[in-house]
Amino acid sequence: MPYNSFSGENIKLEGALEDVDYSSSIIEYRAQRLRKTYRKLYGEDVNPSIAIDVFYTWYLPQPVVKSRVKPKLVYNKIIVSKLMSLEDYDKLKYNTMVDVAASFSYTIVFLKKLIDLLKRELFKAIESESESKVRMLRSILNHITLGESSDNTMESLNERLKTEGIEDPHNLSKVLEQLVPKAHEKARQVAENIRELKSIAGGNAAGTQADVLTMGEFLEEAIKLAESSDVTEILKLVRGLTDKTPVLLKHETVEHKYGIYDGITIGRDISRILPRELALPADVFYKKYVDGELLLRRRISTSEKGPLYVLIDKSSSMAGIKTIWARAIALALFKRARIERREFYLRFFDYVPHELAYVSRKGRAEEVQRLYRAILTVISRGGTCILRAIATACHDIISRRVKNVSTIILITDGRDILCSEEVRRYLKEANAELVSIMVRGENESLRRVSKKYFVARALNTREALEIVAL
Repeated sequence: MPYNSFSGENIKLEGALEDVDYSSSIIEYRAQRLRKTYRKLYGEDVNPSIAIDVFYTWYLPQPVVKSRVKPKLVYNKIIVSKLMSLEDYDKLKYNTMVDVAASFSYTIVFLKKLIDLLKRELFKAIESESESKVRMLRSILNHITLGESSDNTMESLNERLKTEGIEDPHNLSKVLEQLVPKAHEKARQVAENIRELKSIAGGNAAGTQADVLTMGEFLEEAIKLAESSDVTEILKLVRGLTDKTPVLLKHETVEHKYGIYDGITIGRDISRILPRELALPADVFYKKYVDGELLLRRRISTSEKGPLYVLIDKSSSMAGIKTIWARAIALALFKRARIERREFYLRFFDYVPHELAYVSRKGRAEEVQRLYRAILTVISRGGTCILRAIATACHDIISRRVKNVSTIILITDGRDILCSEEVRRYLKEANAELVSIMVRGENESLRRVSKKYFVARALNTREALEIVAL
């Protein structure tokens, strides 16, 4: 079944990998989505055959390159062969294997970077008046961007290069071998960022829902975000926290007659009695019963925790490393909320509180996507009004009729003066406790009303771990 291109042409999907059925509907669907996404992000076309080969180079557990390919697929073969020979191929592949989001994002960014590098080389070749190199680079670009390199075109190019004294025209493909590692570096970072975003939302754990990044049209937006240097810095900080966070978390448990088995205890609950106690003489049994010393099965259940509500100051004074560190804390706390199955709320604020991002215990895809947009795209500007932010958070908790104690985590560097009695009244009405994190600052008003109060000065992993594990 031919691939329906954006230019109205029918392009039959072909490639350079063994064991890939290029005519299957799932392969064609992925090729179509790769091409559509690339066009949407960059306003350019891309050859679906090279896109699908790069995708499956990372997605398949053990891809194999065909020993012989058609002339028009020579560049496919060179590119995927070079990718497989990279030093970090096996290491990165561990994270991209059978991972649609990571493999997909890598492919999109890799092709964009490779095309940009080829265009730069083409301009250099034009300036140096190297006609043979210009023709070769144009041939590669035509193949990658439009899929126009037919067998006849490649053969005629090879003939022209041979007449100019070049014995093996395919040696000119060394240009590709030099550019592929450069394009790979950028794509690798984006794929790792996408993987980390997925991991934070719990997408890598067994039994979780479908990939939150690939649902709807969010993947295109996620790729844009993952290319940002700020997002890379944020996720670099988060990566150092999330691996350690589960170890630090303590699930509170309570004894419950219908909970899970957790050893032996004593008491007089006949429904949990051990069989051996029934074999005791009657007088011994009744004495132990009266004294509450019968051996019982101990059963426990995990106590349900209230929501985490994060308030982050986005005023102009928080710009730079402060906001990067604060947003990394927010993502790490979100990871904690997902592990503990807690509701998660987040609001940025300056003079006024901004839009609420809420993720339920189930963590629906659209909720997680909205949260990522809020955290990863915010711009620091404006002033600070802490009292209004706390009041809004308490109102949100009350309006949602939260039963358990909520934890409001406030991250700010502001010196706003608060009315202690007013803040305590808000917190009492919402059945909430306040944890304040001062980013290179002090606020005595907040210290008086907070259950816990931190001052972060170094903005490093150690300080962040103390906060995430509170």
